Amino acid sequence: MRIFRKLQKADDLVADGIRRRATVTKAALLNRGEFQVSGKRAEAMLAGEATMITMRLELDVASDQGEPTRVKLKSPVPMMLSTRVAIGTELEVLVDPSDARKVAIDWDAPIAEPSLEERAEHDPMLKELLDRRVDPPASD
Repeated sequence: MRIFRKLQKADDLVADGIRRRATVTKAALLNRGEFQVSGKRAEAMLAGEATMITMRLELDVASDQGEPTRVKLKSPVPMMLSTRVAIGTELEVLVDPSDARKVAIDWDAPIAEPSLEERAEHDPMLKELLDRRVDPPASD
């Protein structure tokens, strides 16, 4: 089993891919557990060059034809960005001009995260925590 993955986009999509925005509609972490990591590997992970995190994602990719294209993929996710990927997150992707279902996520592009309240709509534990939240009194 390969635990560590290089984070690189397919050369053909980097050269010819069409940039689009995509919204995460489903996200599932595939590899769970703890692993020991060497210093060199840890540096690569912190620099965003390698990861041990893989997610199964479903994306609605924006299209010129109006309706977004639904794409399912399994993707390595940079360790430092993994907590930002949730239902409602907007990412930038590179789309193959000849096959709209072939996409690569551009992890270097800006990510727009949903608010806590929006995340709670899909996460019962977070919703419960937010419902129990006590806001501080307003100061004058």
